[in-house]
Amino acid sequence: MKKFVVFDFDGVIADSKDLYTDTIYNSLIEHSLIYPKGRIARALGPKLDITLKNINHFSKNNIKVLKNGINSNIVRRAKSLKLCPYAKQTLKRLKKQKCTLVILTNSSKKFLFAFLKYNKIMKYFDKFFYAENFSDKPSKIKELAKKYKINVKNIIYVADRTKDVKIARKAGCKIIIVLACSWDKNEFHGEKYTIKSLKDIRIL
Repeated sequence: MKKFVVFDFDGVIADSKDLYTDTIYNSLIEHSLIYPKGRIARALGPKLDITLKNINHFSKNNIKVLKNGINSNIVRRAKSLKLCPYAKQTLKRLKKQKCTLVILTNSSKKFLFAFLKYNKIMKYFDKFFYAENFSDKPSKIKELAKKYKINVKNIIYVADRTKDVKIARKAGCKIIIVLACSWDKNEFHGEKYTIKSLKDIRIL
């Protein structure tokens, strides 16, 4: 049986919650828009458009302007971002186990690739899906199962947020929630699909 593992990026591979919160906060200040960091952290959504709408109902034009500035600042800070605990060791171990490893993220290609290259972990992944080349995670997971001719139930989706549990259920795949850098860690309470860190992943 093929071993197929799909990784979310933010909060699983990259410890990025504070980076997004700080960058959005500072970028909004540049436009004389002042919101508490706690409000921004609570508003973080799967995509930047959604985050900005959660913070305030900005117009489409304002969101476009804000996004450009925020994304540029995030890309510039990619190299300052830390790996989540045991990320590199776990990826290396899974490759030795002949697993096919995929990244499925709403982050931009520039940000994703800058981080992966700087941390020398790009080589462990077989496929990359980012904000610019897919739109729907459940559909993409199903598509991967079809392409690689495996049962979608044998795909493991490794993520960190409550919404990711819903994504896995919609796709019909397995789910592992990693709590170490999770953006929603306080919303999980010992569910059987949660693990403390990436080193606890076991692929049979």
